[in-house]
Amino acid sequence: MSFTLADGITLKNKVGAETHEALEAAEHPILAVRLLELQSGLGPEPTFDTTYLQAIHQHLFQDVFEWAGHLRHQPFTFEDGTEAVMPAMHKIGGKDFAIGNEIDRGLQSLMSDLESRDFLRGLDRETFAGQAAEAFARLNPSTPSAKAMAACSVNSSPPLPKGQGTRSNSA
Repeated sequence: MSFTLADGITLKNKVGAETHEALEAAEHPILAVRLLELQSGLGPEPTFDTTYLQAIHQHLFQDVFEWAGHLRHQPFTFEDGTEAVMPAMHKIGGKDFAIGNEIDRGLQSLMSDLESRDFLRGLDRETFAGQAAEAFARLNPSTPSAKAMAACSVNSSPPLPKGQGTRSNSA
């Protein structure tokens, strides 16, 4: 029950990559196109909740992974009938990701906190940047996909619902 190929490192994929390096080389151009789609408003309807994060992952990686958009700690059945689940995930040289139900608790806690702060609406640019960075830091251990969130952060800001984040009159 694994999301990886026999090497234990390379994720099972739709692009036919058999090594981690080949997978990264194949997915980067695909991801770039999907990121442009998100920036153009062609992605999932923004709701800024856990389902939305999963929808972002599904949109970004739909051409690369069968399991795009699914939480890694919940069982997934591939088209070939095999199943996978990954309650624990380790970063090479970094802090481990949340395990099992810690994913759900972490996401629920973050979303509840953001909702209580009106999803960071109306903040000046500096305050928004600091609080958004804090939200990304809290999201990282629980994220359904570290790569999806990294892709969003490289994009300089998460795909937020319209009118959320900075004020339109901020400099």
